[in-house]
Amino acid sequence: MHQENPFVRGLTRLADLVVVGLLWTVAALPLLTLPAATTGLCAVADGWAVGGSPPVWRTFVDGFRRRFARGLAVGGVLGLGAVLVATDVAFGLRAEGAPLRGAVLICGVALAAAVALAGAFAFPLLALTTDPALPLLRNATLLACANPLCALGVWATVAAGAGASLAVPPLLPLAAAGGAVAA
Repeated sequence: MHQENPFVRGLTRLADLVVVGLLWTVAALPLLTLPAATTGLCAVADGWAVGGSPPVWRTFVDGFRRRFARGLAVGGVLGLGAVLVATDVAFGLRAEGAPLRGAVLICGVALAAAVALAGAFAFPLLALTTDPALPLLRNATLLACANPLCALGVWATVAAGAGASLAVPPLLPLAAAGGAVAA
């Protein structure tokens, strides 16, 4: 078969998706490296987005290594935000009769929205830019606010991938790669 055949190109892309998804899965097994692994995954997906066919292994490892520390910083801030949201909402839901219960829940929802907005584009931007962690998160939030349907699409893809991975765990690598392509 010829390389220009659409069927061959589709199979090649599917194989690349599986390979980069497996690389992400293995690299993210120690949860501490999850942000760096996601950055490597987004670096490969960015190569596909610009119409190229980057070497999957080299692009992933390069994105993983070069942005490891910034990935940890971005992931740490987003993780801390998620923990604060969970704590705030859990406290607000259990504080029956507390005078500021509504304010606590509103703050939890606002913080959840900020974390979700920043998280939608943080790792794709991390793969593309050299910005420090906090300006990168600000830019990711602004990008998500400017493109709310795109941010919603990213989170819908992530939710669908998570659901598929829970139902059929071997789909995790393909779901992760699909989420990066969507972002």
